[in-house]
Amino acid sequence: MKTLFRLFMGLGVGLAFLMIIGFTIALMSGHAHGLFSPDFDISINGESLDVGDLMGGFIGLTVAATVVLVLCVVLPLVLLLAIGLPLLIVGAVLAALVAVLCGVGAALGSPLILFVLLVIWMIKPRKKAVASAA
Repeated sequence: MKTLFRLFMGLGVGLAFLMIIGFTIALMSGHAHGLFSPDFDISINGESLDVGDLMGGFIGLTVAATVVLVLCVVLPLVLLLAIGLPLLIVGAVLAALVAVLCGVGAALGSPLILFVLLVIWMIKPRKKAVASAA
């Protein structure tokens, strides 16, 4: 499983690296300066596709991706760290306080507990021994 993860991670990093190199070369050679300019045109099967009309969809997709990222990643982390973590800390402090009080009570009450157990052991009736029929 680790090998498969490393393979996919390496492929992803390599692809991102190649994409950055490609965009850099395109930007430096002057091919990427007017991607949304009016003179940039894509032709598919003889039909012209104006890229400038796609700018609104690109902006909408960017806004939607940002909203999804905030709702799915940032909001749960904020709720977890702002509400869950303080409650967890308060619960841990209260549990430690209860443990300390129980320990102090057991240490201070141990002579009384031993005395009560000794009295119960002395008062308790003894079982009579059954004589063996030999």
